[in-house]
Amino acid sequence: MTKSKYLSFIILLLAIMGFVFISGCVKQQSTMSYEKPKSEQSEEQISPSVTIESAIATSKKVIYKNQITCTVEMSGTITGPKCSNLWAAWGSLGEPGIKLYPIACPDWAYVGTSGICSRDLNKPATTRWNITITDQYFIEGTGIEFFAVLDTPKLPLPSIIVGNPCAVAELGNRTWDSVILTCG
Repeated sequence: MTKSKYLSFIILLLAIMGFVFISGCVKQQSTMSYEKPKSEQSEEQISPSVTIESAIATSKKVIYKNQITCTVEMSGTITGPKCSNLWAAWGSLGEPGIKLYPIACPDWAYVGTSGICSRDLNKPATTRWNITITDQYFIEGTGIEFFAVLDTPKLPLPSIIVGNPCAVAELGNRTWDSVILTCG
């Protein structure tokens, strides 16, 4: 076999091996895929809820006539789509009052001194919460209604180029749970 035929044979053999190798790589690449886990819900599928699981009134002290200082401890769970807000209040029967108290919700974000917990974009949909309310304007022996309130945004969330869509999201629904406790 001459040198030129031998060189042609080697080139042909390398070309065939290269073709087989590239074909195998292309075939392997075409079989790769990604499936979203079935357990993930879209924000529209999340059913907002707030539940008071424990509530107790303690630590009373008469300070003026029949007004007392009362400490109320409440805890529970919340579920809401991104940009939901949780707050707590007390008042008469019906719509929640406006006096807010600091509420703890470890998996969501506490918003400064506002008394509100908010679900950021990367936080879980469900978390536990707790609050201790101490106030001195209760009338002894009177039942007072305490609220845990969940405000949820209208969905889908607005698309913005820069910043947090929660800052411009319009609130759409309000859900609350309440309990009536007697201080004194």
